[in-house]
Amino acid sequence: MSKLVVVALVFCWTLCLIFLLQQYFSREQRVVAERLQNYLKNLDERPQRKAVLSWKAVFGLFGHLFAPKTYLSRISQELLKAGVMMRGEEFFTAVVLVISLLAIAGFIFTGDPVVSLLFAAVGLFWPKLMLGSLKAKRIKQLNYQLGDALLIMANSLRAGFGFLQAMDLVSKEMPAPIAAEFSRTLREIQLGSAVDAALLSMAERVGSEDLDLVVTAVLIQRQVGGNLAEVLDNISHTIRERIRIKGEIKTLTAQGKISGVVIGLLPVFLLFVLFLLNRDYVLVLFTNPLGLVLMGGGILSQAIGFSLIRKIVNIEV
Repeated sequence: MSKLVVVALVFCWTLCLIFLLQQYFSREQRVVAERLQNYLKNLDERPQRKAVLSWKAVFGLFGHLFAPKTYLSRISQELLKAGVMMRGEEFFTAVVLVISLLAIAGFIFTGDPVVSLLFAAVGLFWPKLMLGSLKAKRIKQLNYQLGDALLIMANSLRAGFGFLQAMDLVSKEMPAPIAAEFSRTLREIQLGSAVDAALLSMAERVGSEDLDLVVTAVLIQRQVGGNLAEVLDNISHTIRERIRIKGEIKTLTAQGKISGVVIGLLPVFLLFVLFLLNRDYVLVLFTNPLGLVLMGGGILSQAIGFSLIRKIVNIEV
């Protein structure tokens, strides 16, 4: 492959990446424009139709042709839990672009196809790791806000507000992400969804165990009756205690977690460095039968050790 072809491919994929970012940051404006188009009949539809067709041509068509529907459905739920304003097709396109750009960059800088494949593997797993990190961070932030939100709702109920009015107060007074989730639940109820179904949908969408506890308690109270303000106060106290205990456990197990990360990543890092320094020396492990056995034993030992350390330091509360 000549350098001119490589440069052309890099240029094309860079343009696609720029277009992807532009479509992502203007997504909310396009959604508003599409909704207004359904109500206003006298708008000029030609430029809007062109933008919608461009959007579908780049993301919708590409995702539907090359990505399995089960993958798109699953990744869309993960994006929703992480609070990322992207669809499954958009994420799939972004992953393909990252893999291609890293593979081309690795080939340009080293000229080695094996290094290019290693860079492509990094591009394959890095977006998933980032998505998992964003999801865990959002759930953790929501759990920290949930205690204050329940306290606001309990005080509102004692002041004479209804349950939906208390939720609306939380959506207006609390910051994101809990305000956005409560606001979306209220919109679903206003559009005709049942209160129980909207609450269950919020719990499934967020994926937080603490929020599941709150929704379960509210649903039981709606069926059997009782003092909802007192129930919310008790749950708020329980959630605050769980957060405090989790903080103490995290402090006590920090050293073990760091040890597990070092033990798990150090052999991979050393293998990559040795491959760059002396390729023939490392390839013996992949070409010689004894080397393959040693590699398999090392990977199995690493997996067992990492799993044991993770099982020891992960304490359920």
